[in-house]
Amino acid sequence: MVKIRKNIASMPSKLSTYYTDRISFIEDSLSFFPKQLNNTWCQMCASQKFSKSFLEVSSDVLSKPVNLYLSRKGKMLRELLSCIILNAAGKKLNSYKPLIAMMEIMESDTIMIDDIIDSSPERRGGPARILFMEREIPCCQAVFFIIQVGI
Repeated sequence: MVKIRKNIASMPSKLSTYYTDRISFIEDSLSFFPKQLNNTWCQMCASQKFSKSFLEVSSDVLSKPVNLYLSRKGKMLRELLSCIILNAAGKKLNSYKPLIAMMEIMESDTIMIDDIIDSSPERRGGPARILFMEREIPCCQAVFFIIQVGI
């Protein structure tokens, strides 16, 4: 939230008001990514279902790192820009919540890959790598896998 407050303070007043009014919508959009992978979500995103065993393993290896990273709020500027464009086009924002969420997931992927390349120990106040299944794995591997399989 510190970055968000700094952004708001440096914006022209109309943009600052628009940003402030949309923050809760943008944060709510991030709830689109499920706490545990499920076939309803996979079917919607990838047009396919996965086996129960894949979902069980994936939920531990994929969902946890992604949800952990999404819980650390960034500035959400891409999402704000998307809201501005959708509003300008006369679209209802609620219909685009999944798109807003996927933009943040892809942005998270890009940032986490950068963290690995730069050997960054931290991102947004937390570790850039996390411990899963008794070994440290880059968070970005999970997000990258999700995007690669089309989820």
